[in-house]
Amino acid sequence: MISLSLIKVALQEYFSSSQILRRPEPRLVMDDDDQVIQFDSEGEPSGNLVSSYLYISFRVTELINESSLVLDLGSGSGQLLSRIARYNPQTNFIGLELSPQMIAFANERIQRQQISNMEMRHQDMSLLDGFSDKSVDAIISSLAIHHLPDLKTLEVCFKNIARVLKDDGSIFLMDFNLLKREESIEYFINCESKSPRRSLRDYSYSLRAAFPLASMKELVTRYLPKDTCVYTPFGCPFFIMILRKGRKTEPLTQDKIKQFKEAFKGMSPKNKSTFREINLSFALNGVRKIAL
Repeated sequence: MISLSLIKVALQEYFSSSQILRRPEPRLVMDDDDQVIQFDSEGEPSGNLVSSYLYISFRVTELINESSLVLDLGSGSGQLLSRIARYNPQTNFIGLELSPQMIAFANERIQRQQISNMEMRHQDMSLLDGFSDKSVDAIISSLAIHHLPDLKTLEVCFKNIARVLKDDGSIFLMDFNLLKREESIEYFINCESKSPRRSLRDYSYSLRAAFPLASMKELVTRYLPKDTCVYTPFGCPFFIMILRKGRKTEPLTQDKIKQFKEAFKGMSPKNKSTFREINLSFALNGVRKIAL
């Protein structure tokens, strides 16, 4: 159930005519070992990102085929991409990341978990160097786009997504939306007040570094395929989802659905509630609800 306080924030955002200015992240690359460890821990069973990771994993799995080449922009420590790769063992995944520490962390996970269909590359996610035109079946990204320094770099990124994506390719990009009001940002930070101080600081930086919805929509319209859709969740306006279904038409197998149900079953009550909230809030704005 979406809380009344969250609905109040959403209504204030909707009717606000102002827009706070974006503030780029003070450090665009996570190169501190403690910061990398803290970020990675957010995707563990007790972390704040586990609910959104399950939601994203399901959505991405719906978009790809077994023979697909999937490019992940800004993979970080590989916590999320490794999960998606395990759900889809016949699909090949390439994660792009600029932080050597993050890549080392991801590669250690790949070796430890014996993931054979995932590799990491040290590469700028806005340029997509080394990928030829129309060579990638799907492009995905999660909570990474806000790390780009400015709107011009975001424009270059979208241009290159369009360049390397096959004509019938899929797109799944999710990131924060720059809220209009400083009070709204403080509301979401306060919701995580029990998190470690460093996590709260990084969360605050991320929310303020997000790109505004209007700018994202403009660049999607200008550069990405015409059937690419932009969604924000009802009652939870600090996310943006950019989605293109591409060519895949086969539904998920019962085996894969069972895996997702088991993952949901193993989450804490709090994380189950958060997953339901994310699922419902996007469903209310037109994204098909996930039944787990």
